[in-house]
Amino acid sequence: MEPLENSLIIANSKSEIRGILQKLRWRQGFQCPRCHAKKGYNLPKRMLIECSKCGLQTSATSGTALHGARKLNAWTRLIMLLYTNKSFNCVYLAADLKTRYSTAWLMLQKVRLALENSADLHNLKESSREPTVASSESLRSVLFKRSREIDLTMIKSKKESGPQTKEISQFITYIKTVYHGISRKYSQLYATELGFKTGFNTPESLLRILIRGSPKNSAKILEYKSPYLIRL
Repeated sequence: MEPLENSLIIANSKSEIRGILQKLRWRQGFQCPRCHAKKGYNLPKRMLIECSKCGLQTSATSGTALHGARKLNAWTRLIMLLYTNKSFNCVYLAADLKTRYSTAWLMLQKVRLALENSADLHNLKESSREPTVASSESLRSVLFKRSREIDLTMIKSKKESGPQTKEISQFITYIKTVYHGISRKYSQLYATELGFKTGFNTPESLLRILIRGSPKNSAKILEYKSPYLIRL
């Protein structure tokens, strides 16, 4: 394993995790997000950095997709699960983190939105192959709304008719196996999640995406709607 993955596994305290995030966000040294000054003073008790020029107090997660995250160890656990476990869902995550289903769902949605808005992920996919798109009609066997994800270990697999392309077939199989159906509204986010798991799949790459992303609250997540053509 790479050093970063080892660091995430052994990091127990919030300060240790913030130290990892600071190194990723400011690889060339601290830079104030407001005035771009390159000198700051650590405020260890508050786990913040104060800009020496404008006085802004900020952190490695301020203004990013992890903005306001309190339990950073839960986020690092989620990141490692995305890297090591290709088939977990919200039910599994909620049980693993000992939290509510709604909390686990919001965490995963924030990650999916950050991935969807990441130029890095799109550039990687575009350089590796021609983009594939699928209409809602071709995915209708898995696009139906469910109030929650269920324990899939109790469901027997069923043989289905084959779709038109390999990518569509992989996506349908993934959704049926892991989520047993999803809503049309968020289908693009699940397709992006699969793209990360099968290609852009290191903890460092995901952390970089999260600390470059913008904050997304529950209202922003609920506003999201997938396009008619789903990019796979």
